[in-house]
Amino acid sequence: MMMLGIRGERDRTEGILLLLAVTLALGLLGSLVLGGALGASPRSEWARVLGVGDTLAQEGGTTAVPGQGPPGSRRVTARSAYLLALHEAQDAEDVPRMLIVADRLARLGEWDLAAHARRAARVVAAELAAEAAARWRITRTLRII
Repeated sequence: MMMLGIRGERDRTEGILLLLAVTLALGLLGSLVLGGALGASPRSEWARVLGVGDTLAQEGGTTAVPGQGPPGSRRVTARSAYLLALHEAQDAEDVPRMLIVADRLARLGEWDLAAHARRAARVVAAELAAEAAARWRITRTLRII
């Protein structure tokens, strides 16, 4: 009889944790949607840089930028804009956006860079999965205790 009481408490605790997880997920989703609509999303820099790359890719690939330095350094290219977008996505550990940039690089014919971006996305995804697994193991251990 005592085992049923412990099991009931465990089920109730798991239900509460599930409700909290769903509430948190919905809150994060809402903030992403509203943040993007208000222009306050932390990913907006990525979107701007990607947009510059898309525009340059459509218009022939480069634009002159005022400045000093070697002649080649005063040009912004679709390639360089996409690389900036890749680094923004990588810093944010945003695998889907890293893959979007990889596709854009492939469209430009930058096959090696596209392959590099895909490898980097796989590494980030593996790191995120390992972190999630570690958190899950810790959570399970704490539940047992």
